[in-house]
Amino acid sequence: MLVRLDTNPAPRIRQVLTFVGTLRTNADAALAAGQPWRALALNVRAMETLRTLRAHLQRPGANGLPGDQGANPPPPTPSDIRLP
Repeated sequence: MLVRLDTNPAPRIRQVLTFVGTLRTNADAALAAGQPWRALALNVRAMETLRTLRAHLQRPGANGLPGDQGANPPPPTPSDIRLP
């Protein structure tokens, strides 16, 4: 099942993505201010947040990510099978 932006979990997903965007903006500002270690720490936190979101969405019974088959992908259809 894919997560649509008009479903129940979508506002929380948007909040997480907004938070990650804020972290990235702050990291860019820190780098411009000559604080590379702070920028690195903010970027790592943003990546960890995205990894956590992905793991949460991929767990069995979760909504999944768009274009992602998740933990239990369906069997391939004949059109998905590629010949060597």
